[in-house]
Amino acid sequence: LPSPSPSPSPSPFPVPSPTVLIDTDLDINGTDVNDTDTDVDLCEETSGSLAVGFVAAMGSVAFFGTNYLPIKKFDSGDGMFFQWVMCSGIFFVGFLVYCYRGFTEFYPYALVGGASWATGNCMAVPVVNRIGLGLGIVVWSLGNLVVGWCLGTFGILG
Repeated sequence: LPSPSPSPSPSPFPVPSPTVLIDTDLDINGTDVNDTDTDVDLCEETSGSLAVGFVAAMGSVAFFGTNYLPIKKFDSGDGMFFQWVMCSGIFFVGFLVYCYRGFTEFYPYALVGGASWATGNCMAVPVVNRIGLGLGIVVWSLGNLVVGWCLGTFGILG
């Protein structure tokens, strides 16, 4: 008889099982026919990706922390060329990922977020040139935290 496999050791960072409530009883107008929800466990899809997520987060921290360094080293003028090159690079990499993932579903609301980010990013060069990279990133991050908290707390977007 094969020996039973050892049970996995408990994680030092307990991760709760994410559960999504899917409402399957909507009529054509989107109103609830009967109020029953189905629980779907998302851990089956995301198991084993916690380490990959942390590595990706650290990589994004390193790259995000250095993407504005050329502004301080070289004359960037009014910043529009810098913005164009940066957005073109982001679009190119995003399109490659979209192709790699097999042309998954397209979400047009993401365009609104990208357009608002690009508009705000036009101010990156003047901000870095006037108040510096460190203080600029602190102000941007504080704004992101406050907006994210408001969206999560008050549910502005649903």
